[in-house]
Amino acid sequence: MVACIASLVISTFASYFFYDRWSEAEDRSVSLVSEMNNMTRKYNLEKNTFEKTFNDLLVLRDENAKVITLTATDSTRRYIARVYWNHYTRETYIDVLSLPSPDSTMQYQLWAFNGNEPVDAGVFRVNGDEGVQRIKPVAAADEWAVTLEPKGGSPVPTPDRFCLKTRK
Repeated sequence: MVACIASLVISTFASYFFYDRWSEAEDRSVSLVSEMNNMTRKYNLEKNTFEKTFNDLLVLRDENAKVITLTATDSTRRYIARVYWNHYTRETYIDVLSLPSPDSTMQYQLWAFNGNEPVDAGVFRVNGDEGVQRIKPVAAADEWAVTLEPKGGSPVPTPDRFCLKTRK
């Protein structure tokens, strides 16, 4: 009988000891999985930021890209943007350096002028952290401008809504 009771006491203590160790291991495992998920999330964010920056750098360093600086039509404003246009591939990018955010019903639109003929180069976002944005390809242009149009853009530029233009 004493042997049975001793065996019961020993097995109870052993069970408690191993359960406690198992519980600690499980808690550490949950903690490590959580930490790994957090690190994966941070890694993906950094990777996406790196890829965006690297792609922006490729656009900026393209030896065939012509850099066109657009400045405010109103000389009291300090709005500025740069267009990177490769006339061989027709790829067009815009980098907004300083332009105020429009209200929710409006959007900025880039125009390329070939002679006096406006060509829609696409709408773009202005949030301050967009970087270089790819827009519609442009075949030929000798002037560039940005207008503030209703959300989604306009088929022709609205004359009284020019914000930025190239200077001749």
